[in-house]
Amino acid sequence: MSDPAVWWGASEYELVVREFEPIYDLLVERLEPRPGERWLDVATGTGEIAVRAARAGAEVTGIDLAPGMIEQARSHPEPVRWDVGDVQRLPYGDGSFDVVSSNFGAVFAPDAERAAAELTRVCRGRLGLTAWERHPEREIWERHSDEIRLPERWASEEQIRDLLPAFDLEVERHVWYLEGESFELIWDWVGRAFPPQRERLRRMEQEQVEAVRREIAELYERHRENGVIRYPRPYLLAAGVKR
Repeated sequence: MSDPAVWWGASEYELVVREFEPIYDLLVERLEPRPGERWLDVATGTGEIAVRAARAGAEVTGIDLAPGMIEQARSHPEPVRWDVGDVQRLPYGDGSFDVVSSNFGAVFAPDAERAAAELTRVCRGRLGLTAWERHPEREIWERHSDEIRLPERWASEEQIRDLLPAFDLEVERHVWYLEGESFELIWDWVGRAFPPQRERLRRMEQEQVEAVRREIAELYERHRENGVIRYPRPYLLAAGVKR
């Protein structure tokens, strides 16, 4: 199962959806959906951004690399067109959409420049996306497993602006917290919910898994407050208008 189109859709992503609802709401709020606008949600996953835009009256298309994700997205009752496709080769014409969005999605494309060029090409108006900044846990994973390395090109405001020069962007920094009463509960949740970590664990030798587990447990315990672990994962929200 080495194909990203397969393993992105193989996790229990509904666990992530519940935790990310405030992020979905914030991104849609920043993009101010309007009735009748053509809206493209790229790397839509289970379609949470797409359905929010559709509820506001936009004419929405959601596209994702993983057929498994699109299958889940189709369970929503909102009138969204669901497509399977790659952000690096979007099957739409130039300037086809008034709004283009991507929540922790397009930023995972292997070729960041190509993905950014495609987002720019199909957008004629507003664009908004979220991207993770670097954090210590990522460095632990990378030390022990280099088969799946998350892209770095979207990890700072400067990099985002460099990739999207055609847009006048506002870039905000936020923090999402990975929370749990015990490390064991969080470790189980991450291994089930986050596709890259789930696939890494599947590929790693048991010795590697145990080493990663020990280091991340130590890291998380340094973020225990009032009996609860709250590990911060900073992210950027960039939104703006095409010049």
